[in-house]
Amino acid sequence: MRFILTGIVWLVIVSAVSLLFSSRDSEVVVTKITKADKVTSVAFEITTTFSVEEDPFALDIGEEKGAFQVILDGATIFSTEDGVKDRITFTTDEYEISSGKHELFIKANPTTTELSNSVRIRVLSDGNPITDETMWFQPGQTINAAHIFELKGEGDHYEH
Repeated sequence: MRFILTGIVWLVIVSAVSLLFSSRDSEVVVTKITKADKVTSVAFEITTTFSVEEDPFALDIGEEKGAFQVILDGATIFSTEDGVKDRITFTTDEYEISSGKHELFIKANPTTTELSNSVRIRVLSDGNPITDETMWFQPGQTINAAHIFELKGEGDHYEH
């Protein structure tokens, strides 16, 4: 009697599991239609306290090279081999980006190694600053500045 009862329990369990897995593939897919993200036009204002020049000893290994690079969400938006001069503010072109979190990354090798260096990054929307951050680096340190900022969606307002 126990063997028959055990067999029935196993049959019920196996049937339930097979029914669960067979109905799992035939789920109804519901897609939620949402509004497209708000697209905002932004520019980046960058000021450095160091000069950057092309490295005459750098090896040409086919990579994208530049003495000063500005990377937005993994894509290079500004790169120069001529370098930049210290304490001169420059503004990039305007870029259309969607609302949400974004990362602006600045990569540079300063020419002087005796002084501490800094990079000031301002994110501008219609000429008005959204964020403003200054990052400091030790003397001789390679500049790898990551500035994370967030653009608000519809109905949100920036607090100044």
